[in-house]
Amino acid sequence: MTDKNMRNAQIILMRSMGKTYRAIAEEWGVSKARVKEICHQHAQREAWALRVAEDPELLDGSTRLMGVLWKQEIYRYADLVDWTPSRLLALRGFGFKSLLEAKRLLAARGLRLRDDFEVSS
Repeated sequence: MTDKNMRNAQIILMRSMGKTYRAIAEEWGVSKARVKEICHQHAQREAWALRVAEDPELLDGSTRLMGVLWKQEIYRYADLVDWTPSRLLALRGFGFKSLLEAKRLLAARGLRLRDDFEVSS
C-alpha cells in the first residue's frame, strides 16, 4: 500500500471515529476540502460494492477503469460489449491497461468487446 493510500485509510478511519474534517485536515496537513473528497470517494466505492453484491450484472473493476466508464454511463456488462477497443481507447484516461482489464472482465463472463470492423444493426 502506498503512503498516499495509507494516509487516505487513516483519514477515513479518523472520520468514522467522529473526528471533524477540520481536525483531520490540520493533523494531516491537507485541506478540509481534500478530506471531504477522500471520505466522499470512499463512501461511493462502498456503495458501489454493495450494489455489485446485489446485482451481478454491474461492472466491478478498478477505480480507474470504473471512473472512466461511469463518465460514459457504462455501468453494466451489457453496456460495455457495445463498445469497440478503438472507441474505448479514445476516451480520456482510458489506456492499454484499462483495455486489458475491460477485456478480462468480459472474458470472465464469456463476453467480448465488439470488433472495430463490425457494423451495428
